[in-house]
Amino acid sequence: MFRIQEAIVVEGRYDKNTLSQIVDTTVLTTGGFQIFNNREQLALIRRLAEQRGVILLLDSVELFAAEDSLAKADSAEWERLDVKAKFFRRKLQEDFKR
Repeated sequence: MFRIQEAIVVEGRYDKNTLSQIVDTTVLTTGGFQIFNNREQLALIRRLAEQRGVILLLDSVELFAAEDSLAKADSAEWERLDVKAKFFRRKLQEDFKR
């Protein structure tokens, strides 16, 4: 089992179960788009990002949708995510073309 400092955010409980067998860290689930209605969980993810860092393992559609909510955090860490969000935005555009 790998121990990492950063928390990991995944979409569902099966993703969490799989990762929990591989890494020793906090693994949070978004429950899909339900995360946007859960201000407490969004605040927790922002706090973890500031304290430990966060790894987002989400599909491009979910990450693209989350971009606006994540960008509202007052943290340099979230600004760094803008580069990744741009990548996923381009990927999403390519996926829709297919």
